[in-house]
Amino acid sequence: RSGSQKDKLCYNLRADWVSKWLDDIGLPQYKDQFFEARVDSRMLNFITVVRLHHQAKILFEIKAVFESSVGQYT
Repeated sequence: RSGSQKDKLCYNLRADWVSKWLDDIGLPQYKDQFFEARVDSRMLNFITVVRLHHQAKILFEIKAVFESSVGQYT
């Protein structure tokens, strides 16, 4: 089987569902931009995965900067 019914449902949520979801989680300020870009569940998953990777890299680099700065002043 190529995927469960739940997986198929999750990947078929349309842009109007994402817009309502943004309301539900308290981020209504992003509704118009997401809806205009037709962000659906597939795109939302892609954005999440890419963003998490970038956030992790940024946090790692910030930590490295602070750790190297501490060494300079001790």
